[in-house]
Amino acid sequence: MKSKVIGITGFKYSGKSTVASIFRRHWIPTIDLDEICYSVIKPGTAGFNELLNYFGTELIDEKGDVDMQRLTLLSCKQSWVKELLDDIIECELDIFFDKLKNGLPEYKVDIFCVECSALLNSRLKEHVDKFVFVDSNELIRRERIKKSLSLPEEIVEKFVKSNSGFNNRGIDFTINNNSSLEELEIQVKELIPDIIQKV
Repeated sequence: MKSKVIGITGFKYSGKSTVASIFRRHWIPTIDLDEICYSVIKPGTAGFNELLNYFGTELIDEKGDVDMQRLTLLSCKQSWVKELLDDIIECELDIFFDKLKNGLPEYKVDIFCVECSALLNSRLKEHVDKFVFVDSNELIRRERIKKSLSLPEEIVEKFVKSNSGFNNRGIDFTINNNSSLEELEIQVKELIPDIIQKV
């Protein structure tokens, strides 16, 4: 029997990583797909070369790596950039999921989580058994973005609005992250048995 996959998704800066950390503390392994995606466009990879072909050095920082902040902002403004990224990473992630779901010893891990902001809006959803949507109101997300990225107000506004059309159809569970960390912890802890039962 293959391992079951829970997808943790939602708006950018809604608190997906915090929710993922709570799952880990309750003995459910969690993988950050954004890190896997980044490895596909590191210098020397085919994905990196493809970005160079499209953008030249526009998205390359002083260290020679892809400037992820700039790439994220560009993908928010231009839908074709997001589609390009989906195409670059899709094949690699297909391979990754196949190895992960078939390679984990069943007696050790029969359920695990993957965290990715674009999970529902991409073709990756075919790999996920159940979705957990982390919701947070726009004002809170705006403040988190300003604090994390130190962007001008007008850029923050574009960043937030670019996420307003997130496709949350097919959501199985919702976690609201609009209050304290303690309340978030309680929500996740109470939800875990239900997820395990239904996955």
